[in-house]
Amino acid sequence: MESQRKVSEELNALRLEYVKLEKSIKVEEEHPTNDSSSSTEKEFYAIADGDHIGISCNKFEAEMLMKLSISKVKYQVFDSYEKAMNYIIAYEESPESPMAKDRPLYVTNDGYNSSIFLNWEDIRTWFKTTAYPSYRRVMTKKEGEKWIRFTRDLKLSKMIFS
Repeated sequence: MESQRKVSEELNALRLEYVKLEKSIKVEEEHPTNDSSSSTEKEFYAIADGDHIGISCNKFEAEMLMKLSISKVKYQVFDSYEKAMNYIIAYEESPESPMAKDRPLYVTNDGYNSSIFLNWEDIRTWFKTTAYPSYRRVMTKKEGEKWIRFTRDLKLSKMIFS
């Protein structure tokens, strides 16, 4: 009972931190400073490392994942979804790609971002911090290979969650 209360307190603390950061980002978007690189064009954040693969169109969530992840998550910024997806596809085909390893894949979709995780701790962190309703599905390696084909069609979220 005590451990459950402690987890609940930690979760509430993370949510409060998320809300504070989100409010500060909204203020920056409404009143950008001179040194801000904000633009009216949409940006896409392609994230690829040994434990997580995903594309986000929300810089705040990409940075929260980097801050809270147990692995060193890095992201590249692209001006179109297609360029971000091409980056992910190139990573999948590289020898360093975790897709070749026989590990389960944890797939998330919140109606805004679609992501693939290979590390359970990272996905737990993501679920604790996302402000959107989220869905989780554990996939086998065989389904993971199918996911690669879906990304080539640029229909990741529609194909996995239809």
